[in-house]
Amino acid sequence: MKKTKISSESKAKRKTPRRATRAEPFRNLYQLIAQQPLFKGLNPSQLEVLAGLAMEMQFTPGEYIFRRLDPANRFYVILEGKVELELASPRDGVEPIQTVGPGDYLGWSWLFDPYSFYVSAKATEPTRGIFFYGTMLRQYCEDDHDLGYELVKRIAGAALKRFIVFQQNIPAEALDPFLASKKKEAVKSASSW
Repeated sequence: MKKTKISSESKAKRKTPRRATRAEPFRNLYQLIAQQPLFKGLNPSQLEVLAGLAMEMQFTPGEYIFRRLDPANRFYVILEGKVELELASPRDGVEPIQTVGPGDYLGWSWLFDPYSFYVSAKATEPTRGIFFYGTMLRQYCEDDHDLGYELVKRIAGAALKRFIVFQQNIPAEALDPFLASKKKEAVKSASSW
């Protein structure tokens, strides 16, 4: 059997597309991440860390991105579509509490012990987002306190805004058991007349 000699030129042609395809998704993710409101103003090395721990994901309507009490080892930034946040209660079942869309993020629980999700997140229309490995990013934040501070500051601020909206969407009696019992008493009194 005769061996064919492969020229260095043809070897280079074979390798170039592979390298280009590996670098291209990273470059695209880097650009997508840099454009997101949550990450605006981060320095290039911080954006590189984020891009290195990220990948694009797609979800179909009705698909759960995560469920309440799942391990919070990831978080997402929504690029397109809509996601409904749900809260489960033994009394009322599943209650939608908020809808989020492009530019919003999901899953801040990756930063805080006990590292489990407090709500469920379900796509309500075709949704595309950036997935980040939260456990690995948490370690980067430990090692690079500047990155950690920037992310905690940004995520805490956005979480506070989301909590305010959440609080406005939940009836007062759901947050205060005393008000709930008073409302039940008023309904019983009115129905006994």
